[in-house]
Amino acid sequence: KSDIKGGIIIIHGMGIVIGEGAMIESGVILYHGVTLGRKKQGKAMTIDDGFPYVEADCVIGAGAKLIGPIRVGRGSLVGPNCVLTQNIDAETLIKINQQSYIVKHIGK
Repeated sequence: KSDIKGGIIIIHGMGIVIGEGAMIESGVILYHGVTLGRKKQGKAMTIDDGFPYVEADCVIGAGAKLIGPIRVGRGSLVGPNCVLTQNIDAETLIKINQQSYIVKHIGK
């Protein structure tokens, strides 16, 4: 049920988990250990329990976890080991810096 467009790149694909409803547009790069999953476990799905949508030309760093019905805007970078549960705008950099998240808009 996932919708994965052509032209994605998987770097060291070990441990990548792509949930059944995840959507990935073209030009996305996924590093090892990435998870695109839903919020809850079990068979029952609710309106808030969807899967991530990754727009074109994003880079998802090693070990990053994208959870729930979120949208990662075109051209964004999600750094290694980030746990993302909210939408991020296009051309945004998300990274961990000493136990806190840093959000930067790349194109600004």
